[in-house]
Amino acid sequence: AENQPSNIDLSGKTLYLTGTVHKPNLAATTPFVIDTAFTWGGFISLDRPTPVSNDQIQISIIRDFSRLFEDIDFAAISSTELEKSVLRNLINYAYVATQQ
Repeated sequence: AENQPSNIDLSGKTLYLTGTVHKPNLAATTPFVIDTAFTWGGFISLDRPTPVSNDQIQISIIRDFSRLFEDIDFAAISSTELEKSVLRNLINYAYVATQQ
């Protein structure tokens, strides 16, 4: 993988994310680490039918990262549920765009 950090083994991982979260109404921040091999997938319909000709088509998967932590209560959730919730949000807040 390109640009892989040298101090973290990402082999077999679906998501590695570390940081802090801050809710506007609270003074404190909550640190978190998501380090998982869980898989989470879904089917997303194309916004138009795939062409039947041999013309090229560009397919883009667009993710809304601003909603990555939506509906997640960091203070009340287990690490396993946090991992699953973030993966679920990655899928739920994604869409596919096509262009010929």
